[in-house]
Amino acid sequence: MPNTTVEFLPAHLGYLKSYFRQKPMNLLFPFSATLSTLLTAWLVHKAALGDPALVTGFVLVATLAALGVIEHCSSSCRCRSPISGHGACARMTALFRNP
Repeated sequence: MPNTTVEFLPAHLGYLKSYFRQKPMNLLFPFSATLSTLLTAWLVHKAALGDPALVTGFVLVATLAALGVIEHCSSSCRCRSPISGHGACARMTALFRNP
């Protein structure tokens, strides 16, 4: 899987590229991504119920969980740009553009 974060490092920080590993996706990733998505949905459901203080807490945790799911699932796309129009990235961006 390409690690696009190293492309944005300035030249004087080029030595940091050795700290970023580039490994293929393993079989655990789809299961953990699905479990994380279900956990996020459960947190959103819990946020819709109950005391305002609990709602605030569940919304904050659900937001962090959703950002984690989006970050990990978007980094697993094989294309470089989500607007390239090919494969999983095109389907993912189409979902966000046309809810």
